[in-house]
Amino acid sequence: MKTFVKKYVDKRINVALDLMELRAKEILNNNDWYKDLYIDPNVDIVNSHPQVIQQVKEELTDFLQLLQKHNVENVLQIGLGHWASTHFVLSLLTDYIITIEYDKRHVERYLPESCLDCEQIIHGDSLEAYKDLPDESFDAVFIDGNHSYEYVKQDLENYSKKVKSGGIIALHDANFEGDQYGTPRVLKESGYDWKFISHSKEVGIAYRIKE
Repeated sequence: MKTFVKKYVDKRINVALDLMELRAKEILNNNDWYKDLYIDPNVDIVNSHPQVIQQVKEELTDFLQLLQKHNVENVLQIGLGHWASTHFVLSLLTDYIITIEYDKRHVERYLPESCLDCEQIIHGDSLEAYKDLPDESFDAVFIDGNHSYEYVKQDLENYSKKVKSGGIIALHDANFEGDQYGTPRVLKESGYDWKFISHSKEVGIAYRIKE
């Protein structure tokens, strides 16, 4: 089914987002614990209830447009999330996506939907999994895994090497500063000039083009 969709979506972002939302609404209907589709940009994310799509819609849309503008065909993602929503939409809009996830429950939950020809989920610790991936082989990397300072710092260092020259290096939760969110500190210490996709106070996506 996914191979058929990919053939006719023709990289149209709105169609892919609609499919992602239809999938998310079905998950909401079948799981009482989840209450919201997307992150509410006006709600404190630390105290908010987990969402099916763990993105601010406007930020995700802008990010997908950025990938399309740069003709991204294969993506590496760190962090699958509860319901793999970002992975799912990226699998529709790119030729191939690999996502690394440490939580076996998240991996097993998504595997029945996976397409062997267009995606792969690697179960493991991101601090180790990078060793098995070739350098400069991806058009983009999206770092959205363990958000502690130590993990984000190491993920940025390890996975930037996997991106081709001219590719995109991006990090999620770029705005939120707190004990469990180290991304802003890592960005400030990196020495690079980051651009921001931000329609919220506490979420946001930072990116740069690799030289």
